[in-house]
Amino acid sequence: MRTLWRAEVGAGFSLPRHRPLLRDRTVTVRAGGTVAAVDAVTGDARWAVDLHHPSDDGRWFLPTPRGLVTDVAHVEDGLTEVVGVEDGYAAWHRVLPVLDATSCAVVDGGRVHVTGATPDGRAQLLTLDAGADAGADAGATAGPPDVATLPLPWLPLGLVRLGPRRLLAMHRFGATTPGLFEVDATTGRCTARADDDVWRLDASGDTVVAVCAAAGGGLVLRVLDPVDLDVRWSAAVSADCAALAGDLVVAGRGGPPDGPARVVAFAARTGEVVWEAPVTDGPVFDVGGAPGVVVATTGAGVVVLDARDGSLLDAGARMCAPPHVADGVAHLLRDDGLVAAAVP
Repeated sequence: MRTLWRAEVGAGFSLPRHRPLLRDRTVTVRAGGTVAAVDAVTGDARWAVDLHHPSDDGRWFLPTPRGLVTDVAHVEDGLTEVVGVEDGYAAWHRVLPVLDATSCAVVDGGRVHVTGATPDGRAQLLTLDAGADAGADAGATAGPPDVATLPLPWLPLGLVRLGPRRLLAMHRFGATTPGLFEVDATTGRCTARADDDVWRLDASGDTVVAVCAAAGGGLVLRVLDPVDLDVRWSAAVSADCAALAGDLVVAGRGGPPDGPARVVAFAARTGEVVWEAPVTDGPVFDVGGAPGVVVATTGAGVVVLDARDGSLLDAGARMCAPPHVADGVAHLLRDDGLVAAAVP
């Protein structure tokens, strides 16, 4: 890929985790204790917000109608502190009564749903109205949004949105907790959907992706219909990771002792193998995707693949967050900065 620009976006982070956000010709990223925004065309710095938490990339970094929300571990007690960033300012903060190390979050319209465990081990669902009056005046510290709290019978270790007030949660290593369960965000009612341990959960549009423990050992990739959560198709995989890349589902296969390591792309609707790309140094540790581009973290570092045929576009970075791709440009948050590159 041809590099268009590279921007320094912060220091103190070693594992880029969150997909860049693009809005109004601005790319915003979470880099350790900094939320930074640059011009999407030139890479010039626009603003930066210091979260006063220099070494942690946080567990979530999500767009809202007014800006974005992210998390830091509250210094005094390790609880989840939610920060709302709007127009280049930390517009509000809210400390929630759940441990940050257990928190998951999704945006549902103007609401942010956060799940986590209280210090005494109770699972909770907390809903913040991030589209209301919080941060109404740029540069002013507004009151934090109200929070509605509901108890949950099971603790999510991952969370995706299926529809308005309809969430899907994952769990693993819990003898009394299902691997997949649906959460009604209005009532807190949870419905078990699958018993197998779940290692990865992703959803977009009409596709839900889960990497689960297989009954006879190993791992299985299951693609579900978001309406009834029936299994659309399944396939054996070797890595506990999978991601959506447009109309593809990408996952890792192979690596010692299972033969050559490779990234496999499946058609999201049918499960047909579209392409397989060998990886020089396996195994595949992680994959991320966007329409047109697949990013895989391997034993040799990061490779960027063309989503059309699996051909190699770029290599060399040690770590990279899932990409954002739009209008022929991929924005990649890597361990050496934020890179914009032309997609063939």
